[in-house]
Amino acid sequence: MNPSLRVRWLASVNANSFHAMELLLQKQPLIDRALAGALGTPVEYLEWVLQEEYIPPEKFCQHLLPLSADVGAVRELVEVTLTKTMGRMEAMPRLTLVYGAVMEVKNAYQASFPQAAENLAGSVHPWMRQWSLRGPGLVAGVINQTEPDFFVEEATVLVVHPAMGGAGRAYPSYNLACLEGVPADTASALPEILRLTWLLAQLNLDLPKYSERIPPHRLPTVAGLAMIPVVFKAGEANELSKCDKKVIASAVESWMPAGLGIADALAKLIQWWEVYEVMRPAWTDAMQALDRLLAEEGAVETEAVAVTEGSEFP
Repeated sequence: MNPSLRVRWLASVNANSFHAMELLLQKQPLIDRALAGALGTPVEYLEWVLQEEYIPPEKFCQHLLPLSADVGAVRELVEVTLTKTMGRMEAMPRLTLVYGAVMEVKNAYQASFPQAAENLAGSVHPWMRQWSLRGPGLVAGVINQTEPDFFVEEATVLVVHPAMGGAGRAYPSYNLACLEGVPADTASALPEILRLTWLLAQLNLDLPKYSERIPPHRLPTVAGLAMIPVVFKAGEANELSKCDKKVIASAVESWMPAGLGIADALAKLIQWWEVYEVMRPAWTDAMQALDRLLAEEGAVETEAVAVTEGSEFP
């Protein structure tokens, strides 16, 4: 295992409510219907406030949840979030209104789930044990497929209520992975321990050497797709999974955000992975190649010809 990779484990009731809030703002269907019902009205109000105040919800959520790992006071949390979202001059006139809307979400969550703190504490420790057991081999497997300094030196794993029955998101700007606390079932075709590895493996991909030639709005998709076959190859080496087209397809459908053109993205990802395994270019070149495949029509055939003719990885 990369000796510099240190994982900090956290659980937070605030993060629980903000995770569910983010999913509802994204119009994601929650498997926990009680949670969806409890937060539906306050999240709709928050959405209205964000729209009225010209605050982009996606950018707001990109900061709110990861910041909640270390900022406990909600007013301070909202102030920092708004400042990072739109600058202090624009943030301060909006603070009171947005803070009130966020507090309505938090209060609704706490009123509906008064035992949330106790349940969270019980969900973190099994994950810590599982990562202690499986993490070293999986990290080594990912590094073997990529390059030695692939992982961040330190990461935070924020364990939250399984609002979707299993989900997660990487926040590279904060070196933080948000993971729903479902059991780490290693018998599944898509083991949750591999989902955690997949999230942690994305945290360094915002470094300029990987990202500077990829448009920022496409980077999360490129990074998420690229790491799926890499992580399952590491899982295969650790006898946790297979790494075949069927498994990769299942992971793309289950792990990537809704709205992605799954069939088209999957075909290009498989083609890219086959090229990568043969040529093993520098990871920065591989990322750029996948981005071009996803962005350009007909690029799959072009990449295949390049391999056949023995040219450099495009």
